[in-house]
Amino acid sequence: MRACCCALATAAFAAATVTITEEDMVAIDAVTPHGIVSGDRYAPELMRTLNG
Repeated sequence: MRACCCALATAAFAAATVTITEEDMVAIDAVTPHGIVSGDRYAPELMRTLNG
């Protein structure tokens, strides 16, 4: 388990150095137009399990 966590942490830190250009944003917006994703991230039943 420890090696997996280490790999995930390494990937997360590496992601912090990624630069997204205006061209990248145009390409992202082309496949995910504004408003296409909406709503809650988790179902209400799952949210009730948080924080006791």
